[in-house]
Amino acid sequence: MPQAYQNPKAVILDIEEKAKLLDEITKYQIVIEYFEGYKDVLKTIDGIVPIVGLLLNSKNISDVQECLDLFTVLHKLRISSSKEGIRKMLTLIMRPEASIKKKVIETFQSLYFKENTEESQAELLVDLALELDYSEYECLKELLKSLITNKDIHMTLFKEIWRIAMKNPETSFENLKDNEDEYNEKCTQMENECLAALKIINISSEFEPMIITTQVDYYLRNVNGHLKRKNICWLAIKEGLYGLQKIHYLKKDETERCLVKITKTLFRGYGTPNNQWFLVAKELISTIFQIM
Repeated sequence: MPQAYQNPKAVILDIEEKAKLLDEITKYQIVIEYFEGYKDVLKTIDGIVPIVGLLLNSKNISDVQECLDLFTVLHKLRISSSKEGIRKMLTLIMRPEASIKKKVIETFQSLYFKENTEESQAELLVDLALELDYSEYECLKELLKSLITNKDIHMTLFKEIWRIAMKNPETSFENLKDNEDEYNEKCTQMENECLAALKIINISSEFEPMIITTQVDYYLRNVNGHLKRKNICWLAIKEGLYGLQKIHYLKKDETERCLVKITKTLFRGYGTPNNQWFLVAKELISTIFQIM
């Protein structure tokens, strides 16, 4: 039986469709191979980062400077493991060598301040502060001291940091209250960001008091706002007390009313599992003695 007649145009179209399909499959295979290779590169980088971190302690200044350049590149490429290197890099600002200290300051200017909007600068700085321990905060303090005293950052940046500090997690995520786990996670994250922003404001004000003294109403509103929350962040209250010591002479009555509220809140919320309540009580006593 003879084969059914096929339209030549239909045959050509069928061949073209198959060719397009094969071309798309080839493209997908190339993309998959690329990402597989990229994953291997990331694994290699993750393995290298701790070794490079150790080289930051080298006595050879050129080795240290090359490590700083590498971490700068990794950070700009958004390699997550570079965060560990950035933290270690920050501690180098305490090194006695002037050339290394200068290089660290220039590197942080490049990563966090140059070619970024002030909103982005504030977010990057707060993101950095979130990861720091107590000793690393001292290094951040030294960095900010240099940048502020040399006028290498604009004071308007702190308006953006204040914006972050003034956020209220309990009102920001009301739409998520039906999902308790997600709500708590988001609130905790924002609370940590607010606390980090307040810490940056406090340590920066030691070198430029106007960061606080021109924002007295903000500061009082921030502390009073924390006192009204259902879940009080005691560490934020503790940070708030540092600022109240500095603005007391500007608004004595409002500051003292705020201290009374903190005292009453301490009595109502006596005792916390992590002893943060005790830290606030200790700082409150210190504040009262300082302003008397």
